[in-house]
Amino acid sequence: MISVPLQAPMSALPIGAKLPQDQLAASRVGAAQWPSLMHSILAVVFSDSAKCDDLLRACVAGYVYVTHVDMDKQQVTLLAPSPLQMPTAWLLAGSIKWI
Repeated sequence: MISVPLQAPMSALPIGAKLPQDQLAASRVGAAQWPSLMHSILAVVFSDSAKCDDLLRACVAGYVYVTHVDMDKQQVTLLAPSPLQMPTAWLLAGSIKWI
């Protein structure tokens, strides 16, 4: 799983200020950080590459919801809109939580 940090909206910046073009950054989410993903909406992305830059530019296949994190079994339970197998194992996490 990859985590994408928050980005300030243009309306929150001082008049005339501009954000740098490449403001997005991604990092891997280790197993120790999995509990923080509870109630998160994750994007399932199509990508053959494991590079973070490629994942950020990849097409989104759909979205899943993290319903449970079991640290003992090292398992994350996802709620998906389809019973089919996910097309890829790459997930992008942002700041969206659904409680």
